[in-house]
Amino acid sequence: MKISGPSYRFSGEGEIPSLALIPPGGNKGHFIRLFLRSPVMDRAGGEPALSREFISGDFPVTGPLTAPRQVHGTEIVMAAENTSLPQRPSADGVLLEEAGIEGSLRFADCFP
Repeated sequence: MKISGPSYRFSGEGEIPSLALIPPGGNKGHFIRLFLRSPVMDRAGGEPALSREFISGDFPVTGPLTAPRQVHGTEIVMAAENTSLPQRPSADGVLLEEAGIEGSLRFADCFP
């Protein structure tokens, strides 16, 4: 049996380049998009609330956003309303189990 891996779709149009993950068999309720470095992201200065505000015209907000204050380590925060903006718990990962909650992490020279 051949099992296919995920594929990716690059969107470089406009001011907000991104890379969307397409899971094997299509989207089954999960959606992952990586927003790439751009003048828009640079203007946000690493602040997730500003990043979200700047991209909301092209990528509408669908729920609360859990965006931890990232620290290198092994701490994972559960994505939930009480861990979402404006709260910024310290962690190095986000666990998404609840529908309607979004998660945000930043990457430089590493990829999860």
